[in-house]
Amino acid sequence: MMRAHGSSWRSVSVDRTNKIRRAERASVGGRTGRSSERKRRRRVTESGPTGEGGTTDGLRFRMLGPVEGELDGRPLRLGPPQQRALLAVLLLRVGRPVSMPELLDAIWGERLPPRGVGTLRTYVSRLRTLLEPGRPARTPARLLVSADDGYALRVPSTALDTTLFETRLAEAARLRGVGDTAGAHRELTGALALWGGSPLAGLPGPHAERQRDRLTELWLSAREDHFHGALALDRHAATIASLRSFAAEHPLRERTQALLMLALHRAGRQADAFAVYEATRRTLDAELGVPPGPELTALHTRLLSRPAEDPHTARAAPANAPARTVAAPRPAPVADGRSAERPGPAPAGRSRGPGEGRARRTPPAGTSMSAPAPAERTQAPAPEPRTPHRPAQLPPPVRDFTGREGLLKDLRAVLQDAQDTRTPALAVLTGLGGAGKSALAVRAGHAVRRAFPDGQLYADLRGGDPDPADSADVLTQLLRSLGVAEGAVPDDAGQRAALYRSLLAGRRVLVLLDNAHDTAQLRPLLPGTPGSAVLVTSRTRIAGLPGARLLDVEAMTEQDALAMLEAIVGEERVGAEPEAARQLVSACGRLPLAVRIAAARLTARPDWALADLTARLRDERHRLDELEADGLGVDAAFRLSYEGLDPHAARAFRLASAAAVPVFDRATAAALLDVEEYAAEEALEALVDAGLLEARGVGRYGFHDLVRIFARRVLDDSPDAAERPAAQRRLLDHVLATVRTTIGLLRPLSGVPDLLYAPQAPGYRPAGAEAARAWLQESHRLIRATVEQALGKGPWEDLGDEALRPAVDLLTGWAHLVLGTARRRELHGPARLALSAAHCAGASRSVGRALRLIAAAPQQHADTYRRAERTLRQALRFAALAGDPLTESEAAHELGMILGAMGRTAEALPLFEQAYARFVELGSRGEAVRVLAHVVRARMLLGHKESAEAAADEVIRAARELGDRGTLGHVLYQIGCALLAGGRPVRAAAHLRESRQHHQWVGDLRWEALAWARLAHCALARERPGEAAACATQALSIEGDLGDPFCRGLALAARGRALLVLGETPALSALASLRTAHRLLSTRGAAEADELTSPLGPAATVPRQSTGPPGSSVAGATSAAGAAL
Repeated sequence: MMRAHGSSWRSVSVDRTNKIRRAERASVGGRTGRSSERKRRRRVTESGPTGEGGTTDGLRFRMLGPVEGELDGRPLRLGPPQQRALLAVLLLRVGRPVSMPELLDAIWGERLPPRGVGTLRTYVSRLRTLLEPGRPARTPARLLVSADDGYALRVPSTALDTTLFETRLAEAARLRGVGDTAGAHRELTGALALWGGSPLAGLPGPHAERQRDRLTELWLSAREDHFHGALALDRHAATIASLRSFAAEHPLRERTQALLMLALHRAGRQADAFAVYEATRRTLDAELGVPPGPELTALHTRLLSRPAEDPHTARAAPANAPARTVAAPRPAPVADGRSAERPGPAPAGRSRGPGEGRARRTPPAGTSMSAPAPAERTQAPAPEPRTPHRPAQLPPPVRDFTGREGLLKDLRAVLQDAQDTRTPALAVLTGLGGAGKSALAVRAGHAVRRAFPDGQLYADLRGGDPDPADSADVLTQLLRSLGVAEGAVPDDAGQRAALYRSLLAGRRVLVLLDNAHDTAQLRPLLPGTPGSAVLVTSRTRIAGLPGARLLDVEAMTEQDALAMLEAIVGEERVGAEPEAARQLVSACGRLPLAVRIAAARLTARPDWALADLTARLRDERHRLDELEADGLGVDAAFRLSYEGLDPHAARAFRLASAAAVPVFDRATAAALLDVEEYAAEEALEALVDAGLLEARGVGRYGFHDLVRIFARRVLDDSPDAAERPAAQRRLLDHVLATVRTTIGLLRPLSGVPDLLYAPQAPGYRPAGAEAARAWLQESHRLIRATVEQALGKGPWEDLGDEALRPAVDLLTGWAHLVLGTARRRELHGPARLALSAAHCAGASRSVGRALRLIAAAPQQHADTYRRAERTLRQALRFAALAGDPLTESEAAHELGMILGAMGRTAEALPLFEQAYARFVELGSRGEAVRVLAHVVRARMLLGHKESAEAAADEVIRAARELGDRGTLGHVLYQIGCALLAGGRPVRAAAHLRESRQHHQWVGDLRWEALAWARLAHCALARERPGEAAACATQALSIEGDLGDPFCRGLALAARGRALLVLGETPALSALASLRTAHRLLSTRGAAEADELTSPLGPAATVPRQSTGPPGSSVAGATSAAGAAL
């Protein structure tokens, strides 16, 4: 059998060691509490020069737990896991260069990403900024330096907790070697106080895994040495509780079990000591299929031959009286791998201490059958409570609690499975202040309390207070609740935690820890064995608790919010004003605290109608003031979380509220804050952790409505208020730059980006068309709101075009992206706002652009085409006055289409030709080809069929050569319509089918729907009413999302005629479609309306050679329709 580090205590076989270590590591994270003493001990107090100029006095790093750093007392936000993994590699090789291949392997191993080198260099750049925030730009870094083919970190090793940990372990071994057992025990106590859980917690990569193994093994051995020292100092009674808990967590470590047996034996509990041996024997057999090792067996045999000692009088016998004692287990090796009991060369770089490297005059502790004489006692042993208490501390449930059925179900499932898991059940509720986390936790606790017959514990951890509860003080409270006498509570926080875990072992207790601050506060308060369950609530997102089920408590549904209002105010009052009730809970953001306060105010004022309070809440400036009652307030709930933010996160919180929308991405936030994206993301993630911002998908974040109002309030009251206009201008420039890039990717031949205002901001740069399309899909609301925010500022009097140009050009660019979609209707409001501002500013260019967009947006009033004609003629005049070629060409093009739609083709043709010439001058090849298709269509309608058809082929060929599917689809549609009007339905249908496919591919719904409608008319012309009805139905299904009256009228006309021929539906239904089509088309002034009043319809769509009885053909059906109309 192998020996562990040269000691006599047997390890299990190598092929099983990894499994055991993984299990031990997984449980390390919940071991050690952070008392006030430990907070003091963990702070590194030594520092030194870098050796390269400058100092690192303020830098501290912790890796014995989650990787953390601080600079001058302020925590460093170390970034994503891979970036922290890079820092950890460099810290653990501090001062020595690490090559690029080594770094890549350490962080990613075999899963190296395609751009791993570039990503690593980005991490290095970010870390340099974090470590030296005051370093001037373009000056070399002094701490994280390039070295050979890699990097080195030049900070003193004493800035690392791992260095202090291993140094104290080595010093403990030295002292133990010269016989100073008490001194060695003190050093081990100090070393263990540095421990913060699983080392390098949450870091990925092979290097982090290896270091976790190494450091965890050191910690486990140090714990055993610490227990050994306590026994050598005759502190067996006070050690039993923590030693029993540690042994339960590590049942396969035979040295630990031997220490527990010896402690119990010395305390006069011989039967318990033998029970430990028997339990260990069974565990080894069940888990590994091996018997106990010879050392554990020998100890068992010796104990059988020795009587139990009186725990009240027994003292360790002198060294020359071995008959009264049993040998204690030998100490574990120190960090450099040497046994503390075997002399050998000192580690490199350290001089020998006294007694090292030569024979010792005093035998080391534990090397004979006798233990050393006890050192001075430091505290009295803590007796274990004799009678288990059954506390019932859950607060009473809220009487009018409503909803949350899904969360309650999840909580019951987690908590009631406590007996079926290998660790205590643990659920964590996180959410915004006022979201009802505590009420939900209490309700869930009462729902499952029968599953925990040994009691229910409750503690308020005051996580939102400036001074959260110390876990050591909370442990005292919990131990007293479990029956421990006041004088029996251990002074040491670690021993309190161990006693707490021991008392809960084998019992079924529910622990409700309300309003937690962070992971470090929680770890000492968690049970160590299955059976019990813990329910935690916290405003901050708690991470780093292994096995925890994290549940987000969000705003209530409208139904649940109304149910709460009804439960408090009364069913009759709510039922009398249902719409006011819905508006009320909406104004409260469906936040339970806000709804409860509003309901309390209504209850206190029975003469108020719900509409009265709703009207008070409508003004956002005073809404938070209205949501206060009886000492409760939404503002106060949010302020607790806000005041706990670090300065960077607090600034991000304030300025993010200046955005025009409550939901944004990290690039938008970076523009608002004027920082790099990674810095913005870190600040936003801190706000998510604090419960003040919601994650809305990868890289996207959003405010709750009331939190956004609160953020604007604190912005108004802060010095940052003066930065609001600059932040909003940065946002405008960012969005405009991104829209210009998006147009270039989605409509690369339009030439439009070059004709828009070019801001200095780079904006977000999508990687390709798909990424641009995805950004646009998520950002429509942001674009529109940013335009409206910019144009709504004022006053604009006499400021001219330059003041309005960024906002108006953003609106112009957005229009190019949405005119073929359902969102085209959203242009009208911002365009009207732009027109008003432009008139005030005397800005001719902006007036022309706004007028052109007003005409392009769909409108529902009568005589639409004639109104659009007048508006576009005005736009042309202002564009000519301002010398704006983009508006001149686009307004001429669109005016030509309007005139053509009204049947005024001869007037339309010169406008098309004018637009074509202007687009050619601008270099807008795609737009020029589109307009040329209109020229061909107009000439064909004017009777130049042969020359027009030849020109059509040339235009289609030119469109194909451009390679832009949107342009090709538009050209094919115009030529198809011309061929249909010229009596060529077969060829027209071929072009229209291909056009539809291209428009579908690019997502241009309007032109796709129009293509379907024209295909329906082609089918009618070919005597295919079934096909016509199907095509018309497709057009109508798409148009339903667009709200385009012309498209709908065109499709209904084809559908009505087809249904009359098919005779499968009542004639009245078909005639109703035709009447609706006539109304829609005639209202707009479309020429197609006239065709529906003709007895036979348009010659192009009615085959005159039809035979058969009247009404059986398209001709007969059209005649009947004309008569009906």
